[in-house]
Amino acid sequence: MRAGGSADVTVRMTIDPALLPEWVMNGGSNGGNGALHNTVEFDGYLSLTAGTEKLSVPWHVLPRKAARTAAQGVNNAEGPLLNNRSVADGGYDLFSLTGSSPQLPGDVLPKPGDNFAIVDLKSAGVRYLSDAVCGVAGGCVQVAISTFGRRSHPNYPAGFEVGVDSNGDGVEDFVVFNTELTGFAATGQNVIAVRPATSSTGTIYFFADADLNSGNMIFTVPLSALGGAVGSTLGLNVRAFDNYFTGNLTDEIIGMRFTPGASRFSAPADGFSFGVVPGQSSVRVPYATATVPRSATTETSLLMMYRTNAASESQELPVR
Repeated sequence: MRAGGSADVTVRMTIDPALLPEWVMNGGSNGGNGALHNTVEFDGYLSLTAGTEKLSVPWHVLPRKAARTAAQGVNNAEGPLLNNRSVADGGYDLFSLTGSSPQLPGDVLPKPGDNFAIVDLKSAGVRYLSDAVCGVAGGCVQVAISTFGRRSHPNYPAGFEVGVDSNGDGVEDFVVFNTELTGFAATGQNVIAVRPATSSTGTIYFFADADLNSGNMIFTVPLSALGGAVGSTLGLNVRAFDNYFTGNLTDEIIGMRFTPGASRFSAPADGFSFGVVPGQSSVRVPYATATVPRSATTETSLLMMYRTNAASESQELPVR
């Protein structure tokens, strides 16, 4: 190279996922635990030497050991077959699909420098966990929310609300919502709270089930906190907000219905609606079906949510 000249040097890094540690971070209980980065991040120096001259360029990466899980088909008698093509284990959660929303056109999305966010809902699903599974008397309701596009952290810029009509009169009685524990930029921990629809004050029950760099979130709430009971139909509306810039409502899925303990799709009596697909392996996920009146449910098919997945984080699975 001539004196005073310049040149571009291309550097390529190859990371073997089999050598990476398991991903231990999340946006709920560990949402503000910066020390956990030390277990999954790597850094060093790239040194260039010419005679007695030496140039060191620092590098830093935060790789995630991710699964590559997808359903290869739904066998109505046996359940969907999940195939994981990665060396990393992949968690899954099975929900009843209760509502969907089409992807918004690209021209409504923010451009660089725009001071607003668009949270684009994709799918909503619900399941009921008995008290033996969730550890709460009366059991728990879990609402799965999947969006188009991922967020680096679940706290912002997406806020979600689930309006619940627990007595069937068509009016929301409770609102379930996610928020940062103790306030804005305070802890980094995302939690799930419930408030009466007529109040602005809520009670926190669980951490949000959400990861970093993800578009998925699972709300968990005791059925009793919603004034509900097993066998009683809940009306559900999911709303998404820009909770960082504008506070605007950006998308919603409304008019859903679900009956805890009497759902159209559920885990079999001797099984669970969640599990793990080992790396480079397949797992058949069984499910139970029941005849439920249309007035008691909007369940149309299965919703599979995938944890630390490299490709799609959710999949709607038609049931024929």
